[in-house]
Amino acid sequence: MGRVFSYSAIEAGKVPQPHDFKQAAVLFAELAEGGIRSGAIDGSFIYGSVALGVANYRSDFDALLSLNSQRPSSYSAARVITQQLLLETEHTIPVLPIVQTKNALKDGNHEMDRFFGQHLMGDYRIVQGNDPAGYMEFANHPAGEILSSYLFQKKRRLANSYAIADPLDVNEGGIQRMLELPQAVGRKLLQAVIEADHVLEVPETLQRTAEKSMVLGETRKLLRDNGIGEGFEGLVVANDEYDVLLEETIKGGVDEETYHDVIRGFHANLPIAITWIEQVEQSFLPLFR
Repeated sequence: MGRVFSYSAIEAGKVPQPHDFKQAAVLFAELAEGGIRSGAIDGSFIYGSVALGVANYRSDFDALLSLNSQRPSSYSAARVITQQLLLETEHTIPVLPIVQTKNALKDGNHEMDRFFGQHLMGDYRIVQGNDPAGYMEFANHPAGEILSSYLFQKKRRLANSYAIADPLDVNEGGIQRMLELPQAVGRKLLQAVIEADHVLEVPETLQRTAEKSMVLGETRKLLRDNGIGEGFEGLVVANDEYDVLLEETIKGGVDEETYHDVIRGFHANLPIAITWIEQVEQSFLPLFR
């Protein structure tokens, strides 16, 4: 959703282009169909920016694979798909599919919450075989509990990144998580608020949309109305700044030292991001009590 690259990866030309994602989608579909014909896989789909056709440098390749059984052969089929896709794309495309058995998806026996399920089963999906969205179930945990757990996990991971990770270790993921917060936390917050049945009005179409601009716009309005928009805007600006930095670095206009200085600055701001999440908790979790 918002990858951050090492300078060496950019220098080596390992930043994917939009056409790379289109080719990867075609290849994934072909490989998934092979697994379906073999009986190892029941169905799969691609979702997110790749399915929408708007993937960019920083996008992930989001997909789900539903296995026909718990047998090793089914898991091996999923591994073949992932490894072949990584090989064919020279490891430039971040392929991390959700892999679950059909029975686990039908029984709701997985870690995905129902808000994430709303996003998964949106209108923009590229389906192979039987559509897993037709039988996926999710635990009916209360909206406030889902939101609270999600925010806690975000804080914990950011705190660990700040305390433990080398500032330049972008593969560790802390900076990426921080830059993704407006979109990621915004979506979960909006989905929870829709259920809160309070005076806060949010379009219900946001439950399923993959349109980032719509999510950001509605989140901005909601946070401003509740007096905590400043931290959100700071994170949006930081993400935009990285977009510009990445573009200029790809063009050869940014040297390694300058690039690393900016990355260190992002890492230093992780505690500020944690503080913003705490503001979200304080402002919105009481709605669910």
